[in-house]
Amino acid sequence: MILSMLYLKDYPKLTKLWNILLVGFGVVYPFILFWKPLVELRIFFVVAILLWIIQIIVTENTYEKLIGVLLIVFFGFYLLFEVEAFVYLYPIAVNIILFCIFFYSLKGEAIITQIARKIHEKKGGVCDDMVVRYTRNLTKIWCWFFVLNGGIILLLTLMENKLYWTLYCGIVGYCLVGILIGGEFLYRKVILRIK
Repeated sequence: MILSMLYLKDYPKLTKLWNILLVGFGVVYPFILFWKPLVELRIFFVVAILLWIIQIIVTENTYEKLIGVLLIVFFGFYLLFEVEAFVYLYPIAVNIILFCIFFYSLKGEAIITQIARKIHEKKGGVCDDMVVRYTRNLTKIWCWFFVLNGGIILLLTLMENKLYWTLYCGIVGYCLVGILIGGEFLYRKVILRIK
Protein backbone atom coordinates (compact mmCIF):
# COMPACT_ATOMS: atom_id res chain seq x y z
CA MET A 1 0.00 0.00 0.00
CA ILE A 2 2.69 2.50 1.04
CA LEU A 3 4.94 1.62 -1.91
CA SER A 4 2.05 1.97 -4.35
CA MET A 5 1.45 5.48 -3.00
CA LEU A 6 5.08 6.34 -3.77
CA TYR A 7 4.64 5.97 -7.53
CA LEU A 8 4.62 9.66 -8.28
CA LYS A 9 3.86 9.08 -11.96
CA ASP A 10 0.24 8.59 -10.85
CA TYR A 11 0.31 12.10 -9.39
CA PRO A 12 1.63 14.58 -12.02
CA LYS A 13 1.75 17.53 -9.62
CA LEU A 14 3.76 15.52 -7.08
CA THR A 15 6.10 14.38 -9.85
CA LYS A 16 6.80 17.99 -10.84
CA LEU A 17 7.29 18.95 -7.17
CA TRP A 18 9.68 16.03 -6.65
CA ASN A 19 11.72 16.96 -9.74
CA ILE A 20 11.92 20.56 -8.53
CA LEU A 21 13.14 19.27 -5.15
CA LEU A 22 15.91 17.20 -6.78
CA VAL A 23 16.99 20.07 -9.04
CA GLY A 24 16.81 22.43 -6.07
CA PHE A 25 19.16 20.16 -4.15
CA GLY A 26 21.68 20.35 -6.99
CA VAL A 27 21.39 24.15 -7.11
CA VAL A 28 21.81 24.73 -3.36
CA TYR A 29 24.61 22.15 -2.99
CA PRO A 30 27.48 24.54 -3.92
CA PHE A 31 26.08 27.28 -1.68
CA ILE A 32 25.75 24.89 1.28
CA LEU A 33 29.42 24.01 0.88
CA PHE A 34 30.37 27.67 0.58
CA TRP A 35 28.71 28.48 3.90
CA LYS A 36 29.41 25.09 5.47
CA PRO A 37 30.43 26.44 8.90
CA LEU A 38 26.70 27.22 9.28
CA VAL A 39 25.56 23.77 8.20
CA GLU A 40 26.24 20.30 9.56
CA LEU A 41 27.37 18.55 6.38
CA ARG A 42 26.72 15.06 7.71
CA ILE A 43 23.01 15.85 8.06
CA PHE A 44 22.99 17.39 4.58
CA PHE A 45 24.48 14.25 3.04
CA VAL A 46 22.10 11.96 4.94
CA VAL A 47 19.23 14.01 3.43
CA ALA A 48 20.86 13.64 -0.02
CA ILE A 49 21.02 9.85 0.39
CA LEU A 50 17.36 9.74 1.48
CA LEU A 51 16.32 11.85 -1.54
CA TRP A 52 18.07 9.50 -3.95
CA ILE A 53 16.75 6.36 -2.22
CA ILE A 54 13.23 7.70 -2.71
CA GLN A 55 14.05 8.55 -6.35
CA ILE A 56 15.20 4.96 -6.94
CA ILE A 57 11.94 3.65 -5.45
CA VAL A 58 9.59 5.96 -7.35
CA THR A 59 11.19 5.97 -10.80
CA GLU A 60 10.75 3.32 -13.43
CA ASN A 61 13.60 4.71 -15.52
CA THR A 62 16.68 2.44 -15.40
CA TYR A 63 19.06 5.34 -16.05
CA GLU A 64 17.61 7.35 -13.14
CA LYS A 65 17.95 4.30 -10.87
CA LEU A 66 21.61 3.93 -11.90
CA ILE A 67 22.32 7.61 -11.27
CA GLY A 68 20.64 7.31 -7.86
CA VAL A 69 22.71 4.27 -6.85
CA LEU A 70 25.99 5.92 -7.91
CA LEU A 71 25.18 9.15 -6.05
CA ILE A 72 24.20 7.23 -2.90
CA VAL A 73 27.60 5.53 -3.05
CA PHE A 74 29.23 8.95 -3.52
CA PHE A 75 27.54 10.52 -0.49
CA GLY A 76 28.00 7.35 1.55
CA PHE A 77 31.74 7.51 0.84
CA TYR A 78 31.86 11.01 2.31
CA LEU A 79 29.91 9.95 5.41
CA LEU A 80 32.35 7.09 6.01
CA PHE A 81 35.63 8.90 5.39
CA GLU A 82 34.82 12.65 5.67
CA VAL A 83 37.47 13.77 3.19
CA GLU A 84 36.68 17.47 2.80
CA ALA A 85 38.10 17.81 -0.72
CA PHE A 86 35.85 14.94 -1.85
CA VAL A 87 32.64 16.96 -1.42
CA TYR A 88 33.74 19.35 -4.16
CA LEU A 89 33.85 16.48 -6.64
CA TYR A 90 30.06 15.94 -6.58
CA PRO A 91 29.33 18.10 -9.68
CA ILE A 92 32.22 16.37 -11.48
CA ALA A 93 30.79 12.97 -10.50
CA VAL A 94 27.38 13.97 -11.89
CA ASN A 95 28.96 15.02 -15.20
CA ILE A 96 30.97 11.79 -15.41
CA ILE A 97 27.89 9.66 -14.68
CA LEU A 98 25.79 11.49 -17.27
CA PHE A 99 28.60 11.34 -19.83
CA CYS A 100 28.95 7.58 -19.33
CA ILE A 101 25.19 7.00 -19.68
CA PHE A 102 24.88 9.17 -22.80
CA PHE A 103 28.08 7.81 -24.37
CA TYR A 104 27.20 4.17 -23.63
CA SER A 105 23.77 4.65 -25.21
CA LEU A 106 25.51 5.49 -28.51
CA LYS A 107 26.41 1.79 -28.83
CA GLY A 108 22.74 1.16 -29.55
CA GLU A 109 19.85 3.58 -29.73
CA ALA A 110 20.98 6.95 -28.34
CA ILE A 111 19.32 8.03 -25.11
CA ILE A 112 17.80 11.17 -26.63
CA THR A 113 16.48 9.04 -29.50
CA GLN A 114 14.80 6.81 -26.90
CA ILE A 115 13.18 9.84 -25.29
CA ALA A 116 12.05 11.21 -28.67
CA ARG A 117 10.60 7.83 -29.63
CA LYS A 118 8.53 7.69 -26.42
CA ILE A 119 7.24 11.24 -27.01
CA HIS A 120 6.29 10.41 -30.63
CA GLU A 121 4.57 7.18 -29.54
CA LYS A 122 2.46 9.07 -26.98
CA LYS A 123 1.34 11.38 -29.79
CA GLY A 124 0.59 8.40 -32.04
CA GLY A 125 3.49 9.04 -34.39
CA VAL A 126 6.85 7.46 -35.19
CA CYS A 127 10.42 8.75 -35.37
CA ASP A 128 11.60 9.04 -38.96
CA ASP A 129 15.25 8.63 -39.99
CA MET A 130 15.89 12.38 -39.79
CA VAL A 131 14.74 12.50 -36.14
CA VAL A 132 16.85 9.44 -35.30
CA ARG A 133 19.98 11.02 -36.86
CA TYR A 134 19.26 14.39 -35.23
CA THR A 135 18.74 12.94 -31.74
CA ARG A 136 21.82 10.76 -32.06
CA ASN A 137 23.92 13.82 -32.93
CA LEU A 138 22.29 15.72 -30.08
CA THR A 139 23.32 12.94 -27.70
CA LYS A 140 26.91 13.40 -28.91
CA ILE A 141 26.67 17.16 -28.28
CA TRP A 142 25.54 16.48 -24.71
CA CYS A 143 28.50 14.11 -24.26
CA TRP A 144 30.86 16.92 -25.24
CA PHE A 145 29.02 19.29 -22.91
CA PHE A 146 29.48 16.93 -19.95
CA VAL A 147 33.20 16.61 -20.73
CA LEU A 148 33.72 20.39 -20.98
CA ASN A 149 31.51 21.21 -18.00
CA GLY A 150 33.18 18.57 -15.82
CA GLY A 151 36.60 19.78 -16.97
CA ILE A 152 35.84 23.39 -15.99
CA ILE A 153 34.58 22.25 -12.59
CA LEU A 154 37.71 20.12 -12.09
CA LEU A 155 39.91 23.11 -12.96
CA LEU A 156 38.02 25.32 -10.50
CA THR A 157 38.30 22.61 -7.84
CA LEU A 158 42.08 22.40 -8.33
CA MET A 159 42.32 26.21 -8.12
CA GLU A 160 40.79 25.90 -4.63
CA ASN A 161 38.81 29.09 -5.05
CA LYS A 162 35.50 28.37 -3.34
CA LEU A 163 33.82 31.54 -4.59
CA TYR A 164 34.45 30.81 -8.30
CA TRP A 165 33.61 27.13 -7.78
CA THR A 166 30.33 28.04 -6.06
CA LEU A 167 29.31 30.61 -8.68
CA TYR A 168 30.05 28.25 -11.56
CA CYS A 169 28.47 25.14 -10.05
CA GLY A 170 25.49 26.98 -8.56
CA ILE A 171 24.69 29.51 -11.29
CA VAL A 172 26.84 29.51 -14.46
CA GLY A 173 26.69 25.75 -15.09
CA TYR A 174 22.88 25.74 -14.89
CA CYS A 175 22.71 28.77 -17.18
CA LEU A 176 24.84 26.91 -19.74
CA VAL A 177 22.49 23.91 -19.53
CA GLY A 178 19.56 26.27 -20.09
CA ILE A 179 21.26 27.90 -23.07
CA LEU A 180 21.98 24.50 -24.62
CA ILE A 181 18.41 23.29 -24.09
CA GLY A 182 16.89 26.58 -25.29
CA GLY A 183 19.21 26.86 -28.28
CA GLU A 184 18.50 23.28 -29.32
CA PHE A 185 14.74 23.84 -28.96
CA LEU A 186 14.83 26.95 -31.15
CA TYR A 187 17.07 25.28 -33.74
CA ARG A 188 14.79 22.24 -33.92
CA LYS A 189 11.51 24.18 -34.04
CA VAL A 190 12.48 27.23 -36.11
CA ILE A 191 15.22 26.03 -38.48
CA LEU A 192 14.59 22.27 -38.83
CA ARG A 193 10.85 22.52 -38.13
CA ILE A 194 10.86 19.18 -36.32
CA LYS A 195 7.88 18.73 -34.02
